[in-house]
Amino acid sequence: MSEDTKTSNEVAEVKEDTNTNATVAKTNTEAKATDTHNLSELDLLRLELEAARKRLNDFVSYGHGGLPFHRESLLFHELSSMARQPPYTKTNRRNNTLSVIEFPEGITFNPSISRPIAEITDEMREKTKSYNFAALEMDPSTMLMHWFVMFQELDLMEKCNVSPVVLREFFTCMHNSYRDNTYHNFFHAMDVAQFSFAVYMNSSSLKVHLTPLDMFCALILGLAHDLDHPGVNNDFLIKIRDPVALLYNSTSVLENTHSASLFLLMNNRPTCDVLANLPADQLKQARRFISRGILATDMSRHFKLIKAINDVPPLADTASPPEDDRLLMLDCIAKSADLCHLVRPWPIAKAWEDRVMEEFFEQGDQEKEMGMSPMDLFNREKCNVPGSQCWFYVNMGKPLFDALHRHVPETDVLIHEMMEKNLPKWKEILQEEKKKKEEEEKTGE
Repeated sequence: MSEDTKTSNEVAEVKEDTNTNATVAKTNTEAKATDTHNLSELDLLRLELEAARKRLNDFVSYGHGGLPFHRESLLFHELSSMARQPPYTKTNRRNNTLSVIEFPEGITFNPSISRPIAEITDEMREKTKSYNFAALEMDPSTMLMHWFVMFQELDLMEKCNVSPVVLREFFTCMHNSYRDNTYHNFFHAMDVAQFSFAVYMNSSSLKVHLTPLDMFCALILGLAHDLDHPGVNNDFLIKIRDPVALLYNSTSVLENTHSASLFLLMNNRPTCDVLANLPADQLKQARRFISRGILATDMSRHFKLIKAINDVPPLADTASPPEDDRLLMLDCIAKSADLCHLVRPWPIAKAWEDRVMEEFFEQGDQEKEMGMSPMDLFNREKCNVPGSQCWFYVNMGKPLFDALHRHVPETDVLIHEMMEKNLPKWKEILQEEKKKKEEEEKTGE
């Protein structure tokens, strides 16, 4: 869709809203005139002027760049029509919105059957379940292929009664609903979904204890967990009293928004509703599993989640874990997947970590422009990047992946990658920067 078309659509929606508001204003004016028994022409003109001023304010607040491109949109945009202050968004909708995402050349896709990819090669299988997965290097077509390999390998289209056409449309809607953020973008979403699949495929205990519905939910929430992310964190939205922060009482603001946006999108666009054909009991479960998994990615819940995971018996020691324990494992997978850059090979890990720090700095820059004082972690002039990364690896990453390892022993290779390969790289950079700073200080003397 061209920018001119987008602008035309937005202006048309503004006109539609304006006409609606004008009708309401007229009705209200007539009612007030009746109640006051013949208002003067001057009083009527004042009422009309007040209504016009409100319509103008709405256009200024929600006009170009503020109104949704489609009415069947996400929660950030839905709130724009209800709140006088539109929700904060640092980035626009992505420019490369796609109506259809094609499969890579050479891939035969038959949407009329539940295993629509005619032949999955061993190379495709290995790449899809590899911890060396590099989403940042992939185009949407390649990611779509890997998405379908996951579902086909686990036979989830058949077991969860979702058609290939709907699954493909869901993937396209997710792609188009992420913003052009430096870090919280669709590449990150695909990275999280793939890691969830990889952990399962490389674990004997998960294959025994997790159900097809469990894994179906893990993949769906992985792709949707940061849906329509505005490019800033919860604390920022709470500080500026953003409408979504008010809506969720400053509690897991973004995570609640991502979850609600997912279900709102599927409800308003049935062609991408991957849950539509689930039986009522499984639908209830799926909504619970997905919402809970998305909420588990909130960093404010980090240590509470780790404690809960460590408090239950190891999965391998349990013949039939209760549902609550299975849900904890799904939460653990979602949380680990959200931070999986820590355990990817160094070139992949470094690329992701550079992006997350740049997005932090972009938020810090915005805070400065708004007259706020950003934390050092978000201040590009003050943050010691390698030092902060070393701290995060040791204090946040290791406890989480130790908890995952307790239930999935095969993830010992991930802890080794994180602590024995990636962390030393950051320590080397830290020492190099320290040495460089000392030399500069000597030169300055």
